[in-house]
This record gives sequence, structure tokens and C-alpha cells, in this order.
Amino acid sequence: MRVQLYIDTAQTKLSVKDRLFFIQSPNRNQQISPLRIDSIAITSNVQINSSAIKLAALHSIPIFFYQRQGKLIAQLRSPVFLKHADLRYKQLLFMKSVYGNKWVTQQIIQKIKLQCITLKRWAKTLPSTASILQENVLRLEDYISVIKLLDVKKINLYKTIMGLEGNSARIYYKSINLIIPEAYRFEKRSRQPGADYFNVVLNYLYGLTYGKVTRALHAAGLDTYVGALHKTTHKETLVFDFIESFRPIVDRLLIDTCYENLWQPQHFNTIEGGYLINKEGKKQLFTFYSDFIKKRINWKQKVTTLENHMFHEARRLRIEIENTKIHVSDIL
Repeated sequence: MRVQLYIDTAQTKLSVKDRLFFIQSPNRNQQISPLRIDSIAITSNVQINSSAIKLAALHSIPIFFYQRQGKLIAQLRSPVFLKHADLRYKQLLFMKSVYGNKWVTQQIIQKIKLQCITLKRWAKTLPSTASILQENVLRLEDYISVIKLLDVKKINLYKTIMGLEGNSARIYYKSINLIIPEAYRFEKRSRQPGADYFNVVLNYLYGLTYGKVTRALHAAGLDTYVGALHKTTHKETLVFDFIESFRPIVDRLLIDTCYENLWQPQHFNTIEGGYLINKEGKKQLFTFYSDFIKKRINWKQKVTTLENHMFHEARRLRIEIENTKIHVSDIL
């Protein structure tokens, strides 16, 4: 099984020895085959020589750099996907057309459907809050109905969808706050930094998932900077679009670990405005996450690992882009 190589110890050196990655840290030295590595995640100041970068590129191993809060800020990757010029042109047309709007609308609908499934499951096990959760499910299903009726030919669909998605997200997170144990409850969704343990861990989980999604999209030959919904300049907008339907599944991992009372003060450092997950917390989180994405789940009538679902959905998107005949009148 391939794993993510995670480096968070300062003064670590990453090089190559005998065609293997050679990791030198203040505590120990280690060699690992590139055949065992899925990706490399770095969260501290690490020295990487060119031989390690080349070895990673030859084996299509992306190297991700994260801030302390868990936000992905940079990455090194193989340029193989740049060879797909024709595909990238088709992707640009697709994402700027009614078909791109239709695809991303389905992403948001799938996301809210999965959120509803989570709330329904917990409504069965939490009688005291069942009625509120059931009511919120109905409200979320109303949003699905509204989104289904949207005109995908509208140029300003972005603002409408983002508004509806934002409102539904507030209902969802208020519901999650009723589900999780009281020790982990939060006032609202917070990002950089997370104002509480739940949001800190969730931000980091999403950061890890961004990396996995990015790898899946690159493997499919897609340009991660050409998306349909998110419009942030110089950001990998396709990653933000594509990850939406996977977020509720990742949320379930955090909910389960909260019920196991696995997040304690020793896993976090206090900073102004919130918390940061520390080295001990990251080690625990990476273990949980690595196991979680390798579990087989039934999603869209297909049973495989969550990680494989990401690659499968990326390939499906590529096929859809390649097979869609776009006319001038379809461009928005």
C-alpha cells in the first residue's frame, strides 16, 4: 500500500541514496522506496536537494507544502499533464459553457445529498435532537430542489449557487454542532486559524483532501486552474469545484473521532484567535486519514476506497469533457 510521506520536523534533509529517498532528521535517518510513496507532505522548514525532486517527478509523486494551519500553499509536480494541450483547450471551453455550469451544479447537489445522509443517520441514534435534524434535512432538500431548477445558461450562475450553497452550509454545520459531543462544539465555521478544536482538525483534513484531489485531477490530465464555479484568481479553481462532493464524507471521519474523544488539549497549540494542531496532533491525524481514505465505501453505486473514488470521478470528468460537443452558443 502506498502512503503519504509526512515531514514536520525542522532541520530535516530529504535527498536520494541508492535510488531511494533518504530522510535525515535530528532524531533518526530513514530510507524509503519511491514505489511506496503516494505523495510527500511538508509542514516545516526542510532541505530538499534536486535529486529528491527529480526522483519524485520520475515517479509522479507530488510534493505538497503546507502552512502550520494546514493550508496548502505550494506544490511540486511532474509536468506530464502539460502535454495534453488539446484536452486543456476542451476543458477551458467546457468549464466556460453551460455544460460546465451543469457539472458544477451536480457537484453541489451531490454534496448536499451526502450532508442529508449524514444528518439522517445521526437522527436515528440521537432521539433528543432527531426532530431538529429531520427538520434541517427537509430544509437542505428544499435547497436541492431550488438548485435543480436553476437555469444553467445564466452567466451569473456563480453568485446564485454560492449564495444557496452558503445558506445550506450554515444549516448543515448547525446540525453537526448538535451531533458532536459537547466538548467539541463550536460557535460557527472558522478557517484561518480555527477558533476551536473541531474547526482546526476539519481545516487540516480538508487540506489533506485538497492534495489527494489535486493528484487525481492531474492523473486524469486535467488542468486544476480551470474550473467552473470558484473564481479566485491564481487558485486551483477546479480543485475547489471537484472537492465539494467529497467534503461531507471527510466530515464523517472527524465526527467519529470526536465521539471516540481522540482530540485532547495536548494535540493543539494556542495562538491568537484560535488554535493550531501540533506535531503530536498531526501524527494522529495523518494516521486516521491514511486509514480512512483506504476504506471501501459505497458511493454513486460503486464500492471502492475513497481515494479510488476521487480518481474514478476525475476520469469520468475527463471523459465527459472529451465527449461533449460544444457549440458557440453554449459558451457563456
